[in-house]
Amino acid sequence: MRNRNSAHYETAFAYHTQGSAAANAVAIPQKEVPRRQPVPTPEPVKRPQVVPARRPAPVAEPSRASRFWLVYAGLLILAAFLLGQVVKAYSELTVLAVENSAMKREITELQKEQSALALVQNERISLAEIEAIARDELKMVRLSDKSVSLLKSQGNEQFVVLNASESSESIGSLLWKTIKDVALYVWRFIN
Repeated sequence: MRNRNSAHYETAFAYHTQGSAAANAVAIPQKEVPRRQPVPTPEPVKRPQVVPARRPAPVAEPSRASRFWLVYAGLLILAAFLLGQVVKAYSELTVLAVENSAMKREITELQKEQSALALVQNERISLAEIEAIARDELKMVRLSDKSVSLLKSQGNEQFVVLNASESSESIGSLLWKTIKDVALYVWRFIN
């Protein structure tokens, strides 16, 4: 039986002697370097996993471009809303302007009507007719600067004073003073 090393020796000898000038020379056997067998890498033990019937979809983070388009869409919606508000305000302003002009026309028509009625009233009764009614029907007397008539009332009694000189003020100034007092009283009542 042949030795494993002897087979190697023969092949090595044959190799070294081929084509060599010294055919009779003895070749030195070379040791064969044993080849290493590849070491198997241990694989990690896999544990059985429970897989759900349906896996949830992976959540992808929004990229910068999608954020940009989201902001852009939000700004467009905001701009559209503001434009709608401006158009709404302009249309309401237009409606109010139309109503304002209609009211102004109505006011001018009413003022014309009032002037026409005042003219008709002035034509119906004149100042001379008013004096005649006051003198004849109401028994009023035209006052002169020399004689002043005052009417004073106390309770249910009435007194007529003719040619009285108890006051140095004229009837016009007393009337003006009374009007001012009434106006002041009304002003205080309002405020």
